Amino acid sequence: MTKNQSDTPLFFNPFQTPDSVIARENQTVEQIDAEIKRLEEAREKALKKKKDEDLKTVKELCKMHGFTATQLRGVLKTRKKSN
Repeated sequence: MTKNQSDTPLFFNPFQTPDSVIARENQTVEQIDAEIKRLEEAREKALKKKKDEDLKTVKELCKMHGFTATQLRGVLKTRKKSN
């Protein structure tokens, strides 16, 4: 870095140690791509788990309150009509 540039990274994380910031700067494109792929897979897994939990909650609430498809018409996704 030149003297005119700040030593603070663009996205400063106060919990990162200077060593971890330097390590990130030295990563290759392949390492960054691998980390992105790993994070995307972890995100998909977390979303699926949350979706399953949310569906269970919705089913319990529908059963508890006796909601019908007619009552939920504006909220539920429907199939497109075929021509």
